[in-house]
Amino acid sequence: AFPFKVPNPAKVGPRRLPDLAELAALVRLGDLNARVKSVYPPGLEIHILHDGSYIAPVFGIALEEVRAYENFFSRLVDSLGNERFIYLHDFEALLRAGASDLGRQASGLRESMRQWQCSARDSREWLDRFRKTLGMMDLRGMPFREVCRLLDHAETGRLPQGHCDLERQVRIAMLCYHLRDSLLHMLDPRPACFPEAIHATTQCRPRRLAIWMVDRGRGLLPWHGVGVIDRHGKWRVALAREVAGDPSFRPVFLDGEDTPFFYGQDA
Repeated sequence: AFPFKVPNPAKVGPRRLPDLAELAALVRLGDLNARVKSVYPPGLEIHILHDGSYIAPVFGIALEEVRAYENFFSRLVDSLGNERFIYLHDFEALLRAGASDLGRQASGLRESMRQWQCSARDSREWLDRFRKTLGMMDLRGMPFREVCRLLDHAETGRLPQGHCDLERQVRIAMLCYHLRDSLLHMLDPRPACFPEAIHATTQCRPRRLAIWMVDRGRGLLPWHGVGVIDRHGKWRVALAREVAGDPSFRPVFLDGEDTPFFYGQDA
Protein backbone atom coordinates (compact mmCIF):
# COMPACT_ATOMS: atom_id res chain seq x y z
CA ALA A 1 0.00 0.00 0.00
CA PHE A 2 2.62 2.59 1.10
CA PRO A 3 -0.07 5.19 2.00
CA PHE A 4 1.84 7.85 3.99
CA LYS A 5 4.04 8.09 7.05
CA VAL A 6 1.60 7.64 9.91
CA PRO A 7 1.27 10.94 11.83
CA ASN A 8 2.51 9.40 15.08
CA PRO A 9 5.82 10.77 16.43
CA ALA A 10 6.41 7.70 18.63
CA LYS A 11 6.48 5.61 15.46
CA VAL A 12 8.03 7.78 12.75
CA GLY A 13 9.38 10.83 14.57
CA PRO A 14 8.83 14.17 12.80
CA ARG A 15 9.20 12.88 9.22
CA ARG A 16 6.34 12.93 6.70
CA LEU A 17 8.20 11.67 3.64
CA PRO A 18 9.53 8.17 2.91
CA ASP A 19 12.92 7.37 4.42
CA LEU A 20 15.34 4.48 4.48
CA ALA A 21 12.56 2.20 5.73
CA GLU A 22 10.68 2.53 2.43
CA LEU A 23 13.92 2.32 0.45
CA ALA A 24 14.86 -0.88 2.29
CA ALA A 25 11.52 -2.41 1.29
CA LEU A 26 12.10 -1.46 -2.34
CA VAL A 27 15.61 -2.91 -2.25
CA ARG A 28 14.14 -6.14 -0.91
CA LEU A 29 11.68 -6.24 -3.81
CA GLY A 30 14.64 -5.71 -6.14
CA ASP A 31 16.40 -8.64 -4.51
CA LEU A 32 13.31 -10.82 -5.00
CA ASN A 33 13.21 -9.80 -8.65
CA ALA A 34 16.87 -10.75 -9.12
CA ARG A 35 16.27 -14.16 -7.51
CA VAL A 36 13.28 -14.82 -9.74
CA LYS A 37 15.23 -13.81 -12.84
CA SER A 38 17.86 -16.43 -12.03
CA VAL A 39 15.27 -19.11 -12.85
CA TYR A 40 12.76 -17.10 -14.92
CA PRO A 41 14.54 -14.46 -17.06
CA PRO A 42 11.58 -12.07 -17.50
CA GLY A 43 11.57 -11.57 -13.74
CA LEU A 44 8.82 -9.94 -11.68
CA GLU A 45 6.41 -7.14 -12.54
CA ILE A 46 5.34 -5.54 -9.28
CA HIS A 47 2.37 -3.18 -9.00
CA ILE A 48 2.11 -1.08 -5.85
CA LEU A 49 -1.33 0.38 -5.16
CA HIS A 50 -1.03 3.52 -3.05
CA ASP A 51 -4.14 3.72 -0.87
CA GLY A 52 -3.19 6.92 0.96
CA SER A 53 -5.80 9.11 -0.72
CA TYR A 54 -8.48 6.52 0.10
CA ILE A 55 -7.83 6.31 3.85
CA ALA A 56 -6.28 9.74 4.57
CA PRO A 57 -9.59 11.46 5.48
CA VAL A 58 -10.16 8.91 8.26
CA PHE A 59 -6.98 10.00 10.05
CA GLY A 60 -6.99 13.70 9.24
CA ILE A 61 -4.17 13.57 6.69
CA ALA A 62 -4.24 16.25 3.99
CA LEU A 63 -4.21 15.09 0.39
CA GLU A 64 -1.16 17.32 -0.24
CA GLU A 65 0.80 15.29 2.32
CA VAL A 66 -0.26 12.05 0.65
CA ARG A 67 0.85 13.29 -2.76
CA ALA A 68 4.18 14.53 -1.39
CA TYR A 69 4.79 11.06 0.08
CA GLU A 70 3.88 9.38 -3.22
CA ASN A 71 6.11 11.72 -5.25
CA PHE A 72 9.10 11.09 -3.00
CA PHE A 73 8.37 7.34 -3.09
CA SER A 74 8.36 7.49 -6.90
CA ARG A 75 11.81 9.07 -6.79
CA LEU A 76 13.02 6.17 -4.62
CA VAL A 77 11.64 3.71 -7.19
CA ASP A 78 13.48 5.58 -9.94
CA SER A 79 16.70 5.35 -7.93
CA LEU A 80 16.68 1.56 -8.23
CA GLY A 81 17.92 1.73 -11.81
CA ASN A 82 16.78 1.94 -15.42
CA GLU A 83 15.19 -1.49 -15.57
CA ARG A 84 11.60 -0.77 -14.59
CA PHE A 85 9.83 -3.59 -12.75
CA ILE A 86 7.83 -1.61 -10.17
CA TYR A 87 4.72 0.28 -11.26
CA LEU A 88 2.72 2.67 -9.07
CA HIS A 89 -1.05 3.22 -9.04
CA ASP A 90 -3.57 5.27 -7.07
CA PHE A 91 -5.96 2.82 -5.46
CA GLU A 92 -8.82 5.30 -5.10
CA ALA A 93 -8.67 6.07 -8.84
CA LEU A 94 -8.95 2.36 -9.62
CA LEU A 95 -11.81 1.98 -7.17
CA ARG A 96 -13.84 4.88 -8.54
CA ALA A 97 -13.28 3.80 -12.13
CA GLY A 98 -14.74 0.38 -11.41
CA ALA A 99 -17.62 1.30 -9.07
CA SER A 100 -20.78 2.91 -10.38
CA ASP A 101 -22.24 4.14 -7.09
CA LEU A 102 -19.83 4.24 -4.17
CA GLY A 103 -22.21 6.37 -2.09
CA ARG A 104 -25.08 3.91 -2.33
CA GLN A 105 -22.84 0.98 -1.47
CA ALA A 106 -21.41 2.82 1.53
CA SER A 107 -24.90 3.68 2.79
CA GLY A 108 -25.84 0.02 2.78
CA LEU A 109 -22.84 -0.85 4.92
CA ARG A 110 -23.35 1.74 7.64
CA GLU A 111 -26.06 -0.21 9.44
CA SER A 112 -23.87 -3.34 9.57
CA MET A 113 -21.07 -1.16 10.97
CA ARG A 114 -23.34 0.02 13.78
CA GLN A 115 -24.31 -3.57 14.55
CA TRP A 116 -20.65 -4.55 14.63
CA GLN A 117 -19.93 -1.68 17.03
CA CYS A 118 -22.52 -3.00 19.48
CA SER A 119 -21.74 -6.70 19.19
CA ALA A 120 -17.94 -6.53 19.05
CA ARG A 121 -17.41 -4.05 21.88
CA ASP A 122 -14.51 -5.12 24.13
CA SER A 123 -13.89 -8.25 22.06
CA ARG A 124 -10.33 -9.14 21.08
CA GLU A 125 -11.03 -7.83 17.58
CA TRP A 126 -12.41 -4.54 18.96
CA LEU A 127 -9.40 -4.01 21.23
CA ASP A 128 -6.99 -4.80 18.41
CA ARG A 129 -8.72 -2.34 16.09
CA PHE A 130 -8.66 0.34 18.81
CA ARG A 131 -4.92 -0.13 19.32
CA LYS A 132 -4.14 -0.08 15.60
CA THR A 133 -6.36 2.94 14.95
CA LEU A 134 -4.73 4.95 17.73
CA GLY A 135 -1.39 4.18 16.11
CA MET A 136 -2.62 5.83 12.90
CA MET A 137 -4.10 8.97 14.49
CA ASP A 138 -2.50 12.39 14.14
CA LEU A 139 -0.72 12.85 17.49
CA ARG A 140 1.96 15.24 16.24
CA GLY A 141 0.78 18.02 18.52
CA MET A 142 1.30 16.00 21.70
CA PRO A 143 4.50 15.61 23.74
CA PHE A 144 6.56 12.62 22.67
CA ARG A 145 6.47 10.87 26.05
CA GLU A 146 2.71 11.31 26.30
CA VAL A 147 2.23 9.69 22.89
CA CYS A 148 4.34 6.73 24.02
CA ARG A 149 2.21 6.42 27.16
CA LEU A 150 -1.01 6.43 25.16
CA LEU A 151 0.26 3.71 22.83
CA ASP A 152 1.09 1.54 25.82
CA HIS A 153 -2.35 2.18 27.31
CA ALA A 154 -4.22 1.38 24.09
CA GLU A 155 -4.11 -2.37 24.76
CA THR A 156 -7.02 -1.86 27.19
CA GLY A 157 -9.25 -0.22 24.60
CA ARG A 158 -9.40 2.91 26.72
CA LEU A 159 -7.28 6.02 27.14
CA PRO A 160 -6.20 7.61 30.44
CA GLN A 161 -8.27 10.29 32.12
CA GLY A 162 -8.02 13.60 30.32
CA HIS A 163 -8.09 12.09 26.83
CA CYS A 164 -11.85 11.61 26.39
CA ASP A 165 -11.96 13.63 23.17
CA LEU A 166 -9.12 11.65 21.61
CA GLU A 167 -10.72 8.36 22.68
CA ARG A 168 -13.95 9.44 20.97
CA GLN A 169 -12.01 10.39 17.83
CA VAL A 170 -10.32 6.98 17.80
CA ARG A 171 -13.66 5.19 18.03
CA ILE A 172 -15.09 7.24 15.19
CA ALA A 173 -12.00 6.57 13.08
CA MET A 174 -12.31 2.85 13.86
CA LEU A 175 -15.79 2.77 12.36
CA CYS A 176 -14.88 4.95 9.39
CA TYR A 177 -11.86 2.80 8.56
CA HIS A 178 -13.90 -0.39 9.04
CA LEU A 179 -16.48 1.02 6.61
CA ARG A 180 -13.87 1.92 4.00
CA ASP A 181 -12.12 -1.44 4.39
CA SER A 182 -15.41 -3.31 3.96
CA LEU A 183 -16.29 -1.19 0.93
CA LEU A 184 -12.86 -1.87 -0.51
CA HIS A 185 -13.39 -5.63 -0.33
CA MET A 186 -16.96 -5.38 -1.63
CA LEU A 187 -15.92 -3.37 -4.70
CA ASP A 188 -12.33 -4.60 -5.02
CA PRO A 189 -11.06 -3.44 -8.45
CA ARG A 190 -7.90 -5.53 -8.38
CA PRO A 191 -9.25 -8.71 -10.02
CA ALA A 192 -10.52 -6.65 -12.99
CA CYS A 193 -7.48 -4.36 -13.23
CA PHE A 194 -4.87 -7.10 -12.72
CA PRO A 195 -6.60 -10.38 -13.68
CA GLU A 196 -3.39 -12.43 -13.90
CA ALA A 197 -1.65 -10.98 -10.86
CA ILE A 198 -0.66 -12.75 -7.67
CA HIS A 199 -1.95 -10.72 -4.71
CA ALA A 200 0.97 -10.16 -2.34
CA THR A 201 0.39 -8.94 1.19
CA THR A 202 2.23 -8.63 4.49
CA GLN A 203 -0.28 -10.81 6.36
CA CYS A 204 -1.03 -14.51 6.14
CA ARG A 205 -4.44 -14.71 4.47
CA PRO A 206 -6.18 -17.25 2.20
CA ARG A 207 -5.36 -16.95 -1.51
CA ARG A 208 -2.65 -14.37 -0.84
CA LEU A 209 1.15 -14.49 -1.07
CA ALA A 210 2.59 -13.24 2.23
CA ILE A 211 6.05 -11.64 2.12
CA TRP A 212 8.27 -9.83 4.62
CA MET A 213 8.71 -6.17 3.68
CA VAL A 214 12.23 -5.70 5.05
CA ASP A 215 13.34 -8.12 7.78
CA ARG A 216 12.31 -11.76 7.80
CA GLY A 217 10.42 -12.38 11.02
CA ARG A 218 9.68 -8.69 11.72
CA GLY A 219 6.37 -7.34 10.49
CA LEU A 220 6.84 -3.62 11.23
CA LEU A 221 5.72 -1.82 8.09
CA PRO A 222 7.98 0.89 6.61
CA TRP A 223 5.34 3.62 6.92
CA HIS A 224 4.93 2.79 10.62
CA GLY A 225 8.61 3.24 11.48
CA VAL A 226 11.96 4.80 10.70
CA GLY A 227 14.89 3.50 8.71
CA VAL A 228 17.84 2.28 10.72
CA ILE A 229 21.34 1.06 9.89
CA ASP A 230 22.61 -0.89 12.87
CA ARG A 231 26.22 -1.32 14.00
CA HIS A 232 26.56 -4.37 11.74
CA GLY A 233 25.59 -2.37 8.66
CA LYS A 234 22.18 -4.02 8.35
CA TRP A 235 19.18 -2.01 7.16
CA ARG A 236 15.97 -2.43 9.13
CA VAL A 237 12.83 -0.68 10.34
CA ALA A 238 12.38 0.43 13.96
CA LEU A 239 9.96 2.52 15.96
CA ALA A 240 11.13 6.07 16.59
CA ARG A 241 10.56 5.55 20.33
CA GLU A 242 13.05 2.65 20.29
CA VAL A 243 15.68 4.76 18.57
CA ALA A 244 15.06 7.78 20.80
CA GLY A 245 15.70 5.63 23.86
CA ASP A 246 19.05 4.35 22.58
CA PRO A 247 21.91 6.89 22.71
CA SER A 248 23.97 4.81 20.26
CA PHE A 249 21.76 5.98 17.39
CA ARG A 250 22.33 9.30 15.62
CA PRO A 251 20.14 10.95 12.97
CA VAL A 252 21.45 11.22 9.39
CA PHE A 253 19.97 13.83 7.03
CA LEU A 254 19.81 14.19 3.26
CA ASP A 255 21.03 17.51 1.88
CA GLY A 256 18.36 20.18 2.18
CA GLU A 257 16.12 18.20 4.57
CA ASP A 258 15.38 18.94 8.21
CA THR A 259 14.11 15.48 9.27
CA PRO A 260 16.33 12.35 9.43
CA PHE A 261 16.41 10.02 6.44
CA PHE A 262 17.72 7.28 8.71
CA TYR A 263 19.36 6.64 12.06
CA GLY A 264 22.84 5.16 12.18
CA GLN A 265 24.13 3.17 15.12
CA ASP A 266 27.64 3.70 16.43
CA ALA A 267 29.94 0.70 16.21
